[in-house]
Amino acid sequence: MSSHIKVLQVNMNRNSSTTENVLQIAIELDIKVLVVQEPWVITGNNNREYRSIIHPSYYQILLNYGTLRPRTLVYIAREL
Repeated sequence: MSSHIKVLQVNMNRNSSTTENVLQIAIELDIKVLVVQEPWVITGNNNREYRSIIHPSYYQILLNYGTLRPRTLVYIAREL
């Protein structure tokens, strides 16, 4: 039996509802790696940390570049 990892890449255009919709579609399609361009993000401590929508099925990898807004985000399925 071969194992395949489904990957989806999408541009979110900095939109929170698009992010929520795509996360739901990713679950339905059994996507294991979701790569996001132009993610919707909010700032945390002193505008130096960012985060996006959290989903219980995925780990979120969002690099922080200080005061620069992140351009990419990766969601990795927790079972990986």
